[in-house]
Amino acid sequence: MRICKTHFSVLCKLVSIPILSGVAGILLLAIVFALPTGRMWKNVKRSLPVLSQEHDYFSVTPSFPGTTLDNFSDAMYLNQALVGMKDAGFWKSVLGGCQYDVDTRLQQTENLAAACAAPRRESLKQRSLRFFNGYQAVLKPLLLLGDLSSIRQLNLLFQFVLLVWLCLLMHKRHLDDYIPPFVLSILFINPASVALCMAFSGFYYCMIIPCIVMLIANDRLKSGIAYWLFFDFVGACTFYFNMNYFQLVTFGVPLIFYFMLNGVPDSARGLLWTSVSLFASWFIGYAGMMIFKWLVYAVTIDSCVFAEMISNALFRASVAKNPDGTGSIPRIMGIVSNLIVALQNYWWCFGELIFVLYWMVKCFRKQTRLKISRTDLYLFLFMSLIVAGRLLIFANHVYIHCYYMYRILLIPILTFNILLVKACRKSD
Repeated sequence: MRICKTHFSVLCKLVSIPILSGVAGILLLAIVFALPTGRMWKNVKRSLPVLSQEHDYFSVTPSFPGTTLDNFSDAMYLNQALVGMKDAGFWKSVLGGCQYDVDTRLQQTENLAAACAAPRRESLKQRSLRFFNGYQAVLKPLLLLGDLSSIRQLNLLFQFVLLVWLCLLMHKRHLDDYIPPFVLSILFINPASVALCMAFSGFYYCMIIPCIVMLIANDRLKSGIAYWLFFDFVGACTFYFNMNYFQLVTFGVPLIFYFMLNGVPDSARGLLWTSVSLFASWFIGYAGMMIFKWLVYAVTIDSCVFAEMISNALFRASVAKNPDGTGSIPRIMGIVSNLIVALQNYWWCFGELIFVLYWMVKCFRKQTRLKISRTDLYLFLFMSLIVAGRLLIFANHVYIHCYYMYRILLIPILTFNILLVKACRKSD
């Protein structure tokens, strides 16, 4: 009975985090949506030349599709940032995802330009698939300071500073050998392209900031259920900031840092328990924030939201169709298409090859064998399976957005690189 009460108490704490985070998130959004929007309009208008030139899906390096930006979402973010409480009221502005839809036939960048040219109150409509947008808590204040170009520059600087800070913390924790494989793995996601796209920047922050916190506070977090609550909060933040594409990296990359700091369990059962319990904690936070958003939206704006969102999820989980509509594309093609895009990152491929050869030659010269533990192999298998599961389940979404989704492969790539260095260190 005492064990059941303890488990129930832990579950209540895990469930309470996304609820409390959601309430705090509403208050934060209420503050930013109460800000005057006059200066925001000016800065959004100043952003139009860049977006109009790039259009919805601009490739920074045309020869490599993986550098494609999601200006479709960025234009939508900017459009929604133009709306204040005086325009749509409290609930619809803060939670409704309202934007100026001048003409539904226009793409998002064109629609934003049309809205800025002739804003009309009757064109203010709700985007129910993208509502309760936590990213506005950051974007709207930034639009008081500058336009899209300024935000991109700030993103690039801040993301670089976070990366350097994380590497310095790794050095302080005597994890120097793991810095090169981590930096190489980050190059896989094209960090410059990530900095240029607000839709991608959010996942970077939700991924790297938890790792920094863990490096600073691991000694306090590893006691009791603190890490469960921490991963729970990370999951809640991930959905609050509306990470749609590769949200799983906010679990996978911090989990690797958890094992770097605390070691991989010696037994398969211990590894499975740690990995699954932390994933369950992250998922409770992620799904809890999702349900909280839907419930609040259903009560305040539209009670049909659950049916609509479930229908959208089923569509994403369906198989993709051929362009001519003649048949379905096998689910496995979602994985194949993402691998093809990933392998077109030639600089990363070259760096990865040099990295692997370096450690192989180092072991060969010392005439030692790689010492790979069974649990290390199980960890790599676990990381690979959760990514493969994500790609297979949401086959339609994965296939259509392979130029973005391929970044989720960062999880098994980082795991492989870290475990390779660990195995070579054991061989010394």
